[in-house]
Amino acid sequence: MKEESSSESIYSFDGISEFLEILWDFKRFIISFTFLVTILSIFITFFLTPKYLSSSLLESKNDEANRFSNIPSIDLLGGITGLNSPLSNNVNLVVETLSSRDFFNYLYKDDLFLANLIATKGYEKNKIVYDESIFLPSQLKWIKKPSKYQAHKIFLNNYFSINKSRETGFIKLSIEHLSPEISQSLLLTIIEKINSYAKNKKISEAKLFLNYLNIESAKANSLTVKNAISKNIEMKIQELAFLNSTEEIVLSTIESPYLTEERSKPQKKVIVISSMLFSLFFSSIISIVYALRKRYL
Repeated sequence: MKEESSSESIYSFDGISEFLEILWDFKRFIISFTFLVTILSIFITFFLTPKYLSSSLLESKNDEANRFSNIPSIDLLGGITGLNSPLSNNVNLVVETLSSRDFFNYLYKDDLFLANLIATKGYEKNKIVYDESIFLPSQLKWIKKPSKYQAHKIFLNNYFSINKSRETGFIKLSIEHLSPEISQSLLLTIIEKINSYAKNKKISEAKLFLNYLNIESAKANSLTVKNAISKNIEMKIQELAFLNSTEEIVLSTIESPYLTEERSKPQKKVIVISSMLFSLFFSSIISIVYALRKRYL
């Protein structure tokens, strides 16, 4: 009877001391299991593919972009109306444009840019290794070119990230890649292309509006309307001059994309510590379950 009473007290869950006593009885199993899983996680980290992150801090050129927006306009009936409607948040517009399929289609035309996203399989001796079953780098030729939809999805999910500061409105763009040189190069290309994309779009819109104003000016009979149209034409000519004389249309660089020397992934310490804690918790749960079964079976 004393032995049964002693056995029951060992695996009783009536108090914290009894709970700790169970863990103490299984300490060899818990320590061994935790040690083996931790060693295994350390071993696995040596086979994980390293990645490098390049980032850039940018500012939306809101003032320059909107300097020509507060001008009067002429409606189709010849009346003078003000186009002083509230401007959309320029930072949000830039962020959404960077993630849009329309802008990515602009990047998609660059075969080398696309190959560095889709066709890379390794980084050896400071040189990127391409999967030649997909892309031939020597000829810049695609064997199996991905669709725009697939490429855009891979771009957003695996490589590109955008962070916007609520306090300052600054935008941080990042690219993660197998090669530190390629991550920097891709990010430089994106910044250049977004400004070029916006520039071409704004120039096209300004020219269309300028043509429209010239047509309306020829048809107008009222001197007041003609004067208003002339002011619009003058502003559009100034806008075109501004657009043609600058490269940074929507984003100006505060911190250029850098060439990193440190790996962003894998985070070996995080993996090892997480594995150790998980195995410690898991082995403790197993020990408690075993003790319960021994008590009630």
